[in-house]
Amino acid sequence: MSAFFDNSFVIFAVFGFGAILFLGLSYMELHIFSEPKKKKRQGRSFSFRWKHASRETKVNFFLGHLALIPATLSLLDILGLITIVGP
Repeated sequence: MSAFFDNSFVIFAVFGFGAILFLGLSYMELHIFSEPKKKKRQGRSFSFRWKHASRETKVNFFLGHLALIPATLSLLDILGLITIVGP
């Protein structure tokens, strides 16, 4: 199983898909790219929406941004801009 994750493309695909999934779910709940339908309840500021967001939304937001780190590093390795040296 560890040989499967030695490939940079597999790491990019797995973590990139996870980042898109988690960030997409959290951005939809936080209305990052769209206006909320009920403006009186939701508020316009991000801090207000973050304060009233569920724990699941906050975890998805954190995990999505955390998954961007290995996805970006493996993409840079695929492009040849950096070299990730394994053990």
